[in-house]
Amino acid sequence: MKKVFLRILLFVLAIDLFYMYIGQTVTQSEQHPPAELEITPENEPAELVSMGEELVKNKGGCLICHKITETGNERGPDLRGVGGRAATRIPDVTAEAYLTEALLQPAAFVVNEYPPIMPAANLPPADMSATELKAVIAFLQSLGGEVTVEVTQEDVELAAAKAATAVGGTSPEVAYLNLHGCVTCHDVHGDARQVGPPLTQVAQRLSEEEIRQSILDPNAVISEGYAAGLMPTTFAEDLKPQEVDQLVRYVVRLGGTGAGRTFWERIRRASGHPMLQLISIIFVFNAGAWWAIEWIERR
Repeated sequence: MKKVFLRILLFVLAIDLFYMYIGQTVTQSEQHPPAELEITPENEPAELVSMGEELVKNKGGCLICHKITETGNERGPDLRGVGGRAATRIPDVTAEAYLTEALLQPAAFVVNEYPPIMPAANLPPADMSATELKAVIAFLQSLGGEVTVEVTQEDVELAAAKAATAVGGTSPEVAYLNLHGCVTCHDVHGDARQVGPPLTQVAQRLSEEEIRQSILDPNAVISEGYAAGLMPTTFAEDLKPQEVDQLVRYVVRLGGTGAGRTFWERIRRASGHPMLQLISIIFVFNAGAWWAIEWIERR
């Protein structure tokens, strides 16, 4: 009887160790998309500026290329004081009109020494509505200028119409990459955005570790035909290890079969699939129970 008890104890211990392994090795993270901002004509200028700042820092992905503080990215013009400068850029064009054009037609007037890499704010990846654009303009005007922009009822109706006709079914992979601003420069939809290499086939030429290096140390290896210094180098500090793992997995999924991966890398990826883990748990539990029962009956 003591041997039976010992066998059951060993089996339970094995199951516990297996669960501990899963808990330590499987990336677990929960993502919450930012809440939708309710932007209406009733918003005070200060509220509009605050919401515009949130859009600039999050949904708009503006700080991937611009900076609003002493430290930040310099791929695009410094936005400090842009509200004052906007009124002097083009003769007889108001700051509000200039900023509107800069967001909707960013290639129409390009600041000297900067490449025309900015996508239109009302198209993917930012895909802002009319009310969101007004909030962003309010924030930009507040940086050294006077806030004159106002949200109209027509803006609200246009925003509602845009939301109603939005194409659903965005994959979790693309949504997560959009959250971190990746799709601002990299092509994941087939729209041939050329600031950075397309992610649609990257897993067919790079291993998972090479993809990880490209995220954490993007200037270590530069893809042929692309410039160095464009991708942010702060992901190592800004992202948790499990978030980096998730980015790597999503890039791999977008990239197809991954011919560049070794056999053991493919096995390791397969072993991390939740369905395979569940099947393994069920198999181990039933095999152990069958083994214990068979041994008891033989006794």
